[in-house]
Amino acid sequence: GDAGCFSFYPTKNLGAFGDAGMVTTNDDDIAESVRAFKAHAAGKIGFRTAERLGRISEEDKPQSAQEATDLYDPYKYFNFLIADNSRMDSIQAAVLDVKLKKLDEYNAARRAIAHRYTEELAGLPLVLPASNDSDIRQSCWHQYAILCEQKDELIAHLSEAGIGTGAFYPVPLHLQKAFANLGYEECSLPVAESVCNRSICLPIFPELTEEEQTTVIDSIKSFFE
Repeated sequence: GDAGCFSFYPTKNLGAFGDAGMVTTNDDDIAESVRAFKAHAAGKIGFRTAERLGRISEEDKPQSAQEATDLYDPYKYFNFLIADNSRMDSIQAAVLDVKLKKLDEYNAARRAIAHRYTEELAGLPLVLPASNDSDIRQSCWHQYAILCEQKDELIAHLSEAGIGTGAFYPVPLHLQKAFANLGYEECSLPVAESVCNRSICLPIFPELTEEEQTTVIDSIKSFFE
């Protein structure tokens, strides 16, 4: 791909202390454009990005551009495109810098939990997530999503045992209010709707103890018994 996008929302595998994210690319123009759009498209990189996009020309330079000094940059006070203020603050960067060093360890713990779930829940009337791990690719198990025909009942049963679950995401895209103008109705995309109506995400995070895993597994087994 030309660029990769990462979310560092606190619930992600690599999570910051608050909202944060990152774009990676090996294209200098894309990198500069992203930096421009995260900071009001101001300054010289804002000008160069707008010029690349055909939104501005060389003759639109600030008139005092030739008078720039180390202490004064006339470009700084112009916004050349409509953009955001999306800069990651230093506290988030500091947290991520520490946690990044442990990411492989965290993901290995998630894989171990996922493997145990798959092993011990096999044979129950559930659809378990497939593992397509290979020598060159491994799942990071951001979620462990199962499909259950008795979704609401199982969630209630686990809740009674003090086990939190996630029902991500209950409304498929084609039924979202934002896309109502497209005219889709229920049963328009039956597979997507079926998955949304049956999906349950079990607890999975690096700190989940073996005892807690056992509680989750035993509670699911007791539901079907």
